[in-house]
Amino acid sequence: MSNGGLGNTANVVEAGIIKINRERDLRRLARLRTIDDDFMRCVFRDQPQLTQCVLSILTGISDLEVVDYETQKDLKRLVGARSVELDVWAVDGAGRWYDIEVQRSDRPRPRRARYHSAAMDVEALSSSQEFEKLPEQWVIFLMEEDPFGEGKGLYRFSRVENDGQRQLEDGTHILYANGAYRGSDELGGLMADFSEPDPDRIQNKLLAERVRYFKETEEGVGEMCEVFEEVRREALEQGIEQGIERGIEQGIEQERLSNVRSLMANLQMSVQDVLAALGVPASEWPTYLAMLEG
Repeated sequence: MSNGGLGNTANVVEAGIIKINRERDLRRLARLRTIDDDFMRCVFRDQPQLTQCVLSILTGISDLEVVDYETQKDLKRLVGARSVELDVWAVDGAGRWYDIEVQRSDRPRPRRARYHSAAMDVEALSSSQEFEKLPEQWVIFLMEEDPFGEGKGLYRFSRVENDGQRQLEDGTHILYANGAYRGSDELGGLMADFSEPDPDRIQNKLLAERVRYFKETEEGVGEMCEVFEEVRREALEQGIEQGIERGIEQGIEQERLSNVRSLMANLQMSVQDVLAALGVPASEWPTYLAMLEG
């Protein structure tokens, strides 16, 4: 095959890969729920009313009014320490601070909550301020399953004396929300909505409208596809930085193999032409040929 022919084939293959990735992204998008962390960050971005509504239900503070908030907020004062990025950070009119986090693990991680709480304190207090100026704070984890197995919608924690008779009024609250809870109250409805991928089945109007934007409008779908592409790039870069070379190689092999199969079927190309257009070294062709035959 001439260089010109190879170049043309490469362009066709690149277009085919873009199409394949787009189709995969659309299938993934259709399955996403608000409780999925990457999607949740997008859903809450630039949505103060939705953030306020959700915080009111989770905390039980009916007159809560969000005056400042941010998604994916970096806490930068902990120089040299492990970084902290809050999924959703908010401040209300009374000066209370909030952190909403998605934790997909099936068990709670109390020390993670402790670290988030400490990082928020460091961020909130300037060098000249007294400790009494620390704001009341709420660290809230949204768990997909019941974190403690007792069927409650919310598990609330604060510091108390060992005998349980005296509470230490330090202004900290740690909440674990049970994503599997389906009670007849507002919380049960919210947890059901957070686990629902279909916007037509989401009862909370603000949340349904936002989910529909990302799943059914051209602009919203485009934004999500850009997020998926960025996640793919970051995952590859992170893998390289961490030196997980074989894992990356295996991922590349599987990605290539999937693309080869799809391109052969959709573009009626030979396996050799596809491998050449993908830039796979000829020395690696036998490996892919063997996997395809297998």
